[in-house]
Amino acid sequence: MAFNARNDIPPARTVYGLDVTPAFVAVVRGRLTRGGVRFETCLDTIPENGDVLGALTSLLDRLHGDVEARRAWWSAALPSKHGSTRWLTAPFPARRKARRVLPALLDVHLPFPLESCIYGFLGLDATSTDGQRALAIAARREAVEQHLAQLAAWKIEPHVLDHEEVACWDYHQQQLPPEHRAHSVVAYLGLDRSVLVAGQQDTVLHTRNTQRALTATLATAWVERASRLLRSAGPAPAAGAIHWYWTGPGAADQAMLAAAESALGQQHRNLVFHHHAEPRTFLARALAQRVLTRSRWAWNFRQGSAAHPAVLRQRTMTQRQAAATVLAAGLALCLLNAGLRYQAGARERAADEALAEWTRRITGQPHVIRGQEVLLAERAIEAQQAGWAPLLQLAQPGALHAWAEVLALAARHQLQFDVITVRPGELQLRGTAPDWDSTERFAAAYRDRGRRVELDQQDITETRRVRFRLVVHDQEEAP
Repeated sequence: MAFNARNDIPPARTVYGLDVTPAFVAVVRGRLTRGGVRFETCLDTIPENGDVLGALTSLLDRLHGDVEARRAWWSAALPSKHGSTRWLTAPFPARRKARRVLPALLDVHLPFPLESCIYGFLGLDATSTDGQRALAIAARREAVEQHLAQLAAWKIEPHVLDHEEVACWDYHQQQLPPEHRAHSVVAYLGLDRSVLVAGQQDTVLHTRNTQRALTATLATAWVERASRLLRSAGPAPAAGAIHWYWTGPGAADQAMLAAAESALGQQHRNLVFHHHAEPRTFLARALAQRVLTRSRWAWNFRQGSAAHPAVLRQRTMTQRQAAATVLAAGLALCLLNAGLRYQAGARERAADEALAEWTRRITGQPHVIRGQEVLLAERAIEAQQAGWAPLLQLAQPGALHAWAEVLALAARHQLQFDVITVRPGELQLRGTAPDWDSTERFAAAYRDRGRRVELDQQDITETRRVRFRLVVHDQEEAP
């Protein structure tokens, strides 16, 4: 079972699409280029006496190298009589639950056991009623194996075995102009069968197939079957018509197509008929294009035990390459992590060594215990402080600094000194000031420095200056 057939579609840049029956053989080479998919018709013939192998022999010899070297893939179609499609809706908004219930819903609609089928679901999307809707594709495993055996008898071993009806519809929609996609029908006319698919936008609505070609003797039955398809597909949109497209090798009979169009037009007046370009290789091109572009509706019946060995080898190689890429990324991450850890460790060791060297210089010890550097340095500095006292004393401000401070303050407040007495821890000043406030401001400047000040303001001199006596102690008196 597959919910996404893209997993079974091998990536490729060259694909040979093969439309092969005993009545007609067409082979088209599709190449993926920057400008899109380019097609080249390799073979387009009607085998004489149904000798398909004879018609293919020379071509297979020429293509054998490319296919064996896995530079190209084969893509064929399972005849529509063996495959079936049906839209199923699971009444669950969650995709996971819908995936679990869809096989049971499909089992109800099949006339044979689900276990005997190769089946899957495409286009799983939410509906307006909180459900999940998907296109179910199924074919009996026995029918798939029988068709692969028939192809093997013609020396063809396709890597992809597509669903004929879905392939016709998908490629048909890609070729339509936007205004024709609202409601359309594609009629593939083979020389031994017919495939009819109706739908809207990219959604397949109904399919019909016949095991006989459109001929004059079968025209009535063929038109009736086509009319039932149109009735099942519902009415065309009110603003437009149903666009009917002819294609396939049988579309070359213009007289037969005109008769069919006349009969269909009598029952459905809103039909507009068209022809696809290069109708003989239409299906072969569809099969190649779906693999090259890995369409959303791509499908491959060759999955599980029926998968092509070359596809399995490529898938295994891809998985190994992905695993190797993940492993390489993991190793690179480990190496980067190891490098960062080594770099961080190197910085830490350099810092430890610098700290140890600094401690050895301070303590004078040749060996320092790791983790004890700061403690040993503090103890050494504390023991050496007594020896540094003379140096510290020399660094303290001297008498000249004190004198400069006194004179600067005196000049600022216009004081004149008569007597200056300096004693340990005490400074006595006698002199005159221009007014009472000047001596108060002078004393306040020392108090702001944390000194204890005694101020005695005396009489006024003949020059109108105020005599004062001021004693400055080094520290304030304790309260």
